[in-house]
Order: sequence, then structure tokens, then C-alpha cells
Amino acid sequence: MARVTVRTVDEAAQPPEAAPPPPLLSIARIAMIVRIITLISLIFSISLLCSNSTTITLNNSTFLFNLNDVYAYKYALSTAVTASSYTIYRLRYSVKQLKSGTFHVTNPKNLFYEFLGDKVVVIIVATGVGAAFAATVELKSKVHELEDAVEVYLDTTLFASNVPKFDYFFNKAYLPNIFLLIALFTVGISSLLSSLALMNKTT
Repeated sequence: MARVTVRTVDEAAQPPEAAPPPPLLSIARIAMIVRIITLISLIFSISLLCSNSTTITLNNSTFLFNLNDVYAYKYALSTAVTASSYTIYRLRYSVKQLKSGTFHVTNPKNLFYEFLGDKVVVIIVATGVGAAFAATVELKSKVHELEDAVEVYLDTTLFASNVPKFDYFFNKAYLPNIFLLIALFTVGISSLLSSLALMNKTT
């Protein structure tokens, strides 16, 4: 004889368990958090790249030297601005996605565009990070080489007083580079998440 299971009154009164969120929606929620971290890192990098400066004194003349006077830092700044613009653009869609629960996660075309966009931004930010760190290391060494050359060939220590300023200046230049590097890691995570979202939709 078949056994019949009867639910008690308490069991019947309990609401049914909520279904787990769809995989694409879970990925979208993580992606939004990662993009927020990316944007914050890029904003810090941009502000520090624009504000870092030092003064140089030669023959009683004072000159203001900014990071933006170096083309490598200008390029790093442009990559940070480009990446932040893209991140803001994608964040708008992530917010709509989470509010509606569907939005463009159901459209493979939009997922493909996000997939391509993330890959391009990773490459752009990576080149900016490389340019900024390479410029910092190279220019720090060149300043000391210039000090030695001036002392040997011109027999003067006039430039020596500027060397500590340059050392401090380029040490500060590592800060925006580090924030740009953090942004590179988080953009890489976003790129991975967009790849997973596309795979989940197309498989």
C-alpha cells in the first residue's frame, strides 16, 4: 500500500523557499561591485596624476614640473580617463540589470559587446600601467645620471639641490601608478565575468 505524506499546519503555513538567483544575474551583481572598485581606483589615479608637481630652481629661476609634462604620464592619464568613461557607461547598465532582473542579460548581442569592450579596456589600461611604471623608474635613474654629468662636465653642483625634490616627486608618482594597477586587476576580473556571462548564455 502506498504511503501518503500529509503536511502539518505549521509546514503548510511556511512560505516556499526562494529560488536561487539566475546565474547571469549573480554574475551581474558581482560585476557591478567590481566596476565600482575599478571606478574608485581610476578616480584616485586621475586626481593624483593631475595634481603631482614639484619646483625646480636653476640660476635663481624657478620652474614648475608636473607629471603631465611627461608624455608617458599623459598617456597613462588618457588610459585612465578612457577606462573610467567606459566603466561609468557599463555601470549604468549594471544598475538597470539588477533593478529589472533581466535587462540585457537575456540578449547575447549585448553580452558580446560587453565581452569585447572589457577586453579592449584591459589592453588599454595595461599599456597605461606599463608606460607609467616604466617612466617612473627610468626618469628617477636619469635624474641621478644628470646630476653626475653636470658635476663631472660642468664642474658644478648646481643641479644637486633639485635631486631630492625629484626623488620625492617620482616616489609620489608611484601612487597613481599603483591605483592604475589596481584598476587593471579589477578590469581583468570584469573581463573574466563578462566571458562567463557570455558562455552561460550561449551554452
